[in-house]
Amino acid sequence: ELTPPVPGRTWWLAPDTLLFEPAAPFAPATRFEAALRTPLVTVGGHSIDGPVRWSFETERPRVIGMHPENRSQWVVLDEVVYLKFSHPVASAGLRDAIHLRYVGTDKDLAVRTYRPTSREVEAKDLYWDVADTVAVRPRRRLNPGARVEVTVDPGWSGDLGALPAQATFRAGFETYGVLSVAAPNCGPDALCALGQSVTLKTTNALADGSERHVSVQPRPEYLNVQTWGDEISLDATFQPNVNYTITVSGKLTDEFGQRLGKSVRFPLKFAPPAPTLALSQSAGLLDASRPARIGVTSRFLDSVSIERVSIDRERVRK
Repeated sequence: ELTPPVPGRTWWLAPDTLLFEPAAPFAPATRFEAALRTPLVTVGGHSIDGPVRWSFETERPRVIGMHPENRSQWVVLDEVVYLKFSHPVASAGLRDAIHLRYVGTDKDLAVRTYRPTSREVEAKDLYWDVADTVAVRPRRRLNPGARVEVTVDPGWSGDLGALPAQATFRAGFETYGVLSVAAPNCGPDALCALGQSVTLKTTNALADGSERHVSVQPRPEYLNVQTWGDEISLDATFQPNVNYTITVSGKLTDEFGQRLGKSVRFPLKFAPPAPTLALSQSAGLLDASRPARIGVTSRFLDSVSIERVSIDRERVRK
C-alpha cells in the first residue's frame, strides 16, 4: 500500500522477496509512505502481526547545467545565463532563489528571469528542453574583467513534485577585460638578439587584420607583422645599436569589438652580434701540387690574425 497511491502490480519474486512494479515511473520530488497489510504468515507458519511501514522519496530538483560553463573566461558583457534543471520548473518561482553577484561583493545584480524560446536556446548550441531551462538576463551590461558568481538557493520546488531543492548551486565565470598591450619580450633593458622574433601579448584575442595597426620606426627591412589570437609577432632585418620604436595604434581592435583607444609605444634595441671564427674543416690533407690553403669562416670581425704552426708526426700520434 503506497501513499500517495501509485498504480502497479505486486508479486512474489521469491519466497522472501515481494516486488512492486509501478505502471509508470514514480513522480519526482515526492515522499511516499509504504505499508504492508498484516498479518503476514511465513512459509514456516510464523505470523507478522505488527504494522510494517517505511517511507522513501524520489529525486529532488536541482541545477544540472549552466551556460556559460562554470569557470568560463572571456564571457561577453551582455551574456544571458541559462540554467538547466533536472525537472521542469517555473521561472517565476525561482526569481528569489537566483542571484548574480560580482565576486567580493554581497549586492545582487538586477536580473530578469524568463522562459527562453527553443530558437534562443539552440542559437547557443544548447539542445535543452525549454521546460527545464530558465534564462537569467542582467538588466545592465556586465563590467569588463569581472568575476561573476551565480548562486541558486535551496527551497524552491519544481513543477512535478512538492519536495523542495536541498542543495545550493554555485558556479561562476569571468568577463573579458579591457583591451591592453603588454611590453614586448625584449627591449632596451633586456636587449633583443639579432634574428629573434619580437612578440607582444594582448589581454584579449585580436580581430582579423590587426597587424595593420602595428608599425616600427625607423622601419627595418623585410618587416613582417603577424597576429595570432592574443599575440603580435614582428620579424625583420633589425640592426644592432639602433633605437627602434614599436607603435600600436589606438585603432587596434579585439574580437569583441573593443578598441585600444590610445596608441602605445615601446622602445626596442638589439644587442651587437657576437663575433664568430672557425675553420672551414677541422682536419684534412693538403695537396702538395697545389697552393696550401685552409678555409676560415668569420662573422662580425674586421680582421683575423692567423699563425701557421707545424707539428711533428709523433706529437700528432699522441
